[in-house]
Amino acid sequence: MKYIKKFYAQEGLKTNGIYIFILCLILFAIFPSLVEAKTVDEWNKEGNYLVNAGKYEEAIKAYNEELNINPQSVNAWLNKGIAFHYSGEYMKAIAAYDRAIAVDPNNKEAWFGKGLSYYRQKDYKTAVEAYDEAIIIDRNYEEAWSNKGQTYFYLGEYLKAIEAFDRALALDPNDKIAWTGKGYALVELGQFENAINASNKAIAIDRNFKDAWYNKGLAFSKLGDYRKEIESYNVAIALDTNFESAWYNKGIAYYYLGEYDKSIESFDNTIAINPKHKGAWYNKGLVLAELGEYVEEIESYDRAIAIDPNFKEAWYNKGLALAGLGEYNKSIRSFDMAIAIDRNLKEAWYNKGVAFSNLGDYRKEIESYDRAIAIDLDYKEPWNNKGVAFRNLGEYDKAIEAYDRAIAIDPDYKEPWNNKGVAFGDLGEYDKAIEAYDRAIFIDPDYKELWNNKGITLDNLERYEEAIKAFEEAIKINPKYGRCVV
Repeated sequence: MKYIKKFYAQEGLKTNGIYIFILCLILFAIFPSLVEAKTVDEWNKEGNYLVNAGKYEEAIKAYNEELNINPQSVNAWLNKGIAFHYSGEYMKAIAAYDRAIAVDPNNKEAWFGKGLSYYRQKDYKTAVEAYDEAIIIDRNYEEAWSNKGQTYFYLGEYLKAIEAFDRALALDPNDKIAWTGKGYALVELGQFENAINASNKAIAIDRNFKDAWYNKGLAFSKLGDYRKEIESYNVAIALDTNFESAWYNKGIAYYYLGEYDKSIESFDNTIAINPKHKGAWYNKGLVLAELGEYVEEIESYDRAIAIDPNFKEAWYNKGLALAGLGEYNKSIRSFDMAIAIDRNLKEAWYNKGVAFSNLGDYRKEIESYDRAIAIDLDYKEPWNNKGVAFRNLGEYDKAIEAYDRAIAIDPDYKEPWNNKGVAFGDLGEYDKAIEAYDRAIFIDPDYKELWNNKGITLDNLERYEEAIKAFEEAIKINPKYGRCVV
């Protein structure tokens, strides 16, 4: 304000300063043009500077000042949309882009920005429509093709995603994001070698592009090459030590390799980055189960459940861990929690039955198996266990009927053949018992219990030499089996 400086530069006015100040206010009110106002370009530049500085709220105010001067400024509406987008106010961003489009329907950046904001809201179909509008305006708009590919990926339309990425790469062969996105889509299509090649293309462009290394790891995982998977994740982690997904998948890879301590370490690193990562807590529990650390396993599931009370798998596996500790009533309660979340979780019904078996409550055991079978008639394990429960109740005919249902589902299922033999033995039908044991032995000649049971049955028939041979087969399979009790 030169006018103000000129006033105060005058000599001899200091004693009347208050009057001059009042006079200035009157003049500014009457003649506002005496104050130099910022131009449209200056407000725009200020807004852009504030966006780059991350001061989005202040930037929006600057763009509003620009729009007060020129409500039809496409750049102001466009940049206002960008500021809203970066501040996470996507609907306001879309509204601003729409105002830009209303002024200039052929503004491709506004359509692109609108697509990106819809993408952030996971409204992928509308995002594709917006990108298509941008592409209609400019068929060579590489960024729009690339983003369209990413959006199709999240829609699960992987072939369309690859088509869009290929269009982007035809325009810019050095688009590492498009190469990586194509790699992700190829993984989903089961083209793992091609996915690795696409990731390598991205890495050749930028060796420090962590997402390409991560995707390469995913492809190796699908190929079952866990060592190379881990190597790829290690590079991604070296580039970003807080790469949560890489640590998490590294933990899963070590689990499949049976390197449980390293698996737990990887899950712990995931949790250190994100304490609310329920998958890391859950999978840590699964690893602890392999180590037989049931108490710590349960603690891990509890942490996962605290994050997501509807995490049915965590409730289910907690039930298994409690059963491993012999806490069958608590185990049943955990299975019930899993069932409350998913009434069709047949494994929970089945293992609830197993828990009732351990408590000696055979009627409730059978009820649980029946619920599992109602969900899946071809679920052979509950049919077999139902037979065992009926035998424990002394209902041998029903037991044999249940075993036959299990065998009908899987004729090579050795356990019901063995159990059927035991049931026939209980009924004194020893010839039928031996026939059942022989069928089971044919399926698995190294099943020592079968030879032992056959020996006992032969002994009951006073076929002693044959019985001795059967017992010797059991001992041959396992010398520590000892002398079989008849």
